[in-house]
Amino acid sequence: GGDSVNARLWGHVKEPPVSLVTTQTLLDREQLCARLTVNDQKEITLSPDSCYKKLFFVCRERLKKRSSALNFSRNMTKGESDVCYQTSFLRLKKHGEFLSKTKLPWIAAYKCCEFWKLNLLPSILYEERDLYTDNIDHAWIGGKDFNKKKSVWEWLGDIRVDPRLWGDDSSHRLNELEKCTLLRHSNGHVGLLDYNCKVSNHFICQGQSERWTRRSP
Repeated sequence: GGDSVNARLWGHVKEPPVSLVTTQTLLDREQLCARLTVNDQKEITLSPDSCYKKLFFVCRERLKKRSSALNFSRNMTKGESDVCYQTSFLRLKKHGEFLSKTKLPWIAAYKCCEFWKLNLLPSILYEERDLYTDNIDHAWIGGKDFNKKKSVWEWLGDIRVDPRLWGDDSSHRLNELEKCTLLRHSNGHVGLLDYNCKVSNHFICQGQSERWTRRSP
């Protein structure tokens, strides 16, 4: 009975599936699944007696559409998930920062850091760039896209990227296809390079997490 899905349905599940892991950051999950609109015309309702697998399916599809609208899907493919779970990390000089030994595209790297309860390295300071000279050839970090309104690149936290970090040969103001930030070590120098987000590279995670300490010798 009932004309909507209530919170009791969610109580049967200790933790939402991976495909729903970002639901709470997009909108309240009870509101999302209480009344669902199909094709923006037909409104459907589900009762607690309905199979909650159907509920999860509809929610998942709704979430995919919302993520797509935000142009920032955080879901990994199965292959990328396997790589993330099996990867190990190398501790860097700076406390709480770790370099992956495997490679992933930028968004999958972002999600992989989240999986281990860490963050894709959110920023670096020009004065600390020499801390990354060892062990790093190319690695994804947390700078993404070009802020056209401000005509500057920014870190994920909306902090402006120090222009001194860009290499002399970087085309970060020219190439629209290269919208993610790569930390690179070349000829004794460390700097940033804008790069195609879909290319797989090593990546740097930052933080402290008991969940993954076994991954970093």
